[in-house]
Amino acid sequence: MTSTRPDSDRAVLIAAVLAGFIGLGLFLVIMLTVMQYGQLNAAGQSVMWLALLLTATAMLLALYLALAARSRALTSPGLSGAGWFMVAAGLVLAFPAMGASLGFANAPGVSSFSPAAGAIFLIIGGTGLLQAERTAQRAAK
Repeated sequence: MTSTRPDSDRAVLIAAVLAGFIGLGLFLVIMLTVMQYGQLNAAGQSVMWLALLLTATAMLLALYLALAARSRALTSPGLSGAGWFMVAAGLVLAFPAMGASLGFANAPGVSSFSPAAGAIFLIIGGTGLLQAERTAQRAAK
């Protein structure tokens, strides 16, 4: 049972990072669409909700790792710093989201809260990954 633990922790870490960056990409496409056309249709709203769910999933997976993961697989050099990338991705999304929430509040089909919530989810998820890495480093000593 302990031999599969490092592999499962690494898989959860990779899933959290991938979900976060896919959500970030979808949010950026949504924001560019709103800037170009001024509104979202039903498909655009579905993509916006999918991006929000992906970033929330990334946050939940990262928080799971922060609370439960103790394997040395999280401290490998290839995966070190993944949390900082998620925090940076959250900041990349946060500033345009805050500006868009002021400018596009009345645009049809646009929920002004969704990109800002996605940014918050990514920042919290990134700090969860940083905490998981630090906990694994302490456990390895």
